[in-house]
Amino acid sequence: MDRVTSEIEALGSDEEKVRLGAISRLSEDENKRVINALIEALAHETPLIRIGACTVLGAKQAIKALPGLVRLLEDDNTGVRIEALKSLDQLNDPGIVNPLIIALGNSCREIRASAAQMLKRWGVNFGEVVSDALEKKSEAIMTLMEMEDPRVIAPLLVARTGKLIEYRWAAHEALSQMGDFAVETFIQVLSSNNYHIRIQVAGYLGKLGDIRALKPIERLLDDEKVEVKKSALIALGALGEPESFGKIAGAIEDEKLRISAVEALGLFGSYRALEFLIKLLQMDNNEVRKAVLQALINIGDTRALEPMFEREKIEKNNIVRDEIHLAIESIVRANESLEEDCRIMRCAHCFAGFAKYILKYSFFKKYSYFACSCCKSSRGIRNLEEVVAVLDKMMSESERFQEGYMFVNFYQRKHPFSFERLMLRGANDAEVDEFLSVVVDNNTDENFIKKIKNIPVFIFPSCNLNPNTVEKLERRLGNIEKVKTE
Repeated sequence: MDRVTSEIEALGSDEEKVRLGAISRLSEDENKRVINALIEALAHETPLIRIGACTVLGAKQAIKALPGLVRLLEDDNTGVRIEALKSLDQLNDPGIVNPLIIALGNSCREIRASAAQMLKRWGVNFGEVVSDALEKKSEAIMTLMEMEDPRVIAPLLVARTGKLIEYRWAAHEALSQMGDFAVETFIQVLSSNNYHIRIQVAGYLGKLGDIRALKPIERLLDDEKVEVKKSALIALGALGEPESFGKIAGAIEDEKLRISAVEALGLFGSYRALEFLIKLLQMDNNEVRKAVLQALINIGDTRALEPMFEREKIEKNNIVRDEIHLAIESIVRANESLEEDCRIMRCAHCFAGFAKYILKYSFFKKYSYFACSCCKSSRGIRNLEEVVAVLDKMMSESERFQEGYMFVNFYQRKHPFSFERLMLRGANDAEVDEFLSVVVDNNTDENFIKKIKNIPVFIFPSCNLNPNTVEKLERRLGNIEKVKTE
């Protein structure tokens, strides 16, 4: 054994005097080989040797040791972590700033406090606030939100995936309240090698609801970890973007992802998701049917009541049958609040008015609820003065609400709906015929049918309509007004 190796072994001695002597001699040794040997010793199985190596490398201000010292901030031994932090401080190099920020999420209070103090010298002043947030000090979390500094995310994620449950929940509380400033950083973190972080961050992005996260989250559906795929599905459901519906629905085919896909559909909450979930009530899987019931409760749409009632009649599993009954009652109870606003409600799907319905549950029991007079959906819009049907390729949205008026783009909503005005801009004869066939001929709203002959039609100059088409519009709907300017 050569002298340097012998001195490094002495760093692990049980006698403090021996350790201190070895530290002193190694610190004074100018041989370049000493630094390389000490860097290797940072990975030694003996904690005391790792601690001693940190001490000497810090004293020598060995910049070369920076990566090894940073790795020790995650060491299982608290003493090693503390000494590594002290040594990093002695390096006095800008490269220590990011590792110090990450150290703010350490499970050791002493390490967090030391890192916060060190960061102050580098002009980073949020260290103490992050540490306080992990101690569940609510004012600290509010301060983090006001700072809007995305650098606070890294240490909080470290704590969120750490070993101590109290810090995990504290970090979760802080991360779940992040604002838009966190979106880009969260998206970058989705590529983390730590799959626990990928799971958590997908959830936070879903909650933020920012469309920028859609594609990055969709890519997680190809992740090697099933848990990450599940989190991605839930996040997509929370985002609720129509283009991702097919990916969520398609996940039903994967037995490992099925329940998460159902949960995501419950968060998605669209009319399309509702229809899909109702079909899933017939799946021959008790757990799936129970998950579907919870998703339907989350959506809360009365359109699901009759399909659930019919399923209850044939349900063979007693537990599922009881849960169907509880789901029916839950949706009905939530619907009671619509009674006062029933007269000013319009269906969010087809824009018809609301009516009162009775579900005869048994000879002795019946439920009343309020829903669309056409499709029986209880998803409604209050205080809507008029609906304007629009055939305009320049309109990018499916719907646009403006000062009490709802403009509905037929090109993106090709199903029957009720309206009070029709606006044609750039439409041709075939498109007008399709509109009349889909929206008007198939409309079952009695109030709409009564007023259909008095609906004004506004035709803009960009329309190139055959006189026969204009005559048809006047005959089917009402007054034609040719607008002079676009």
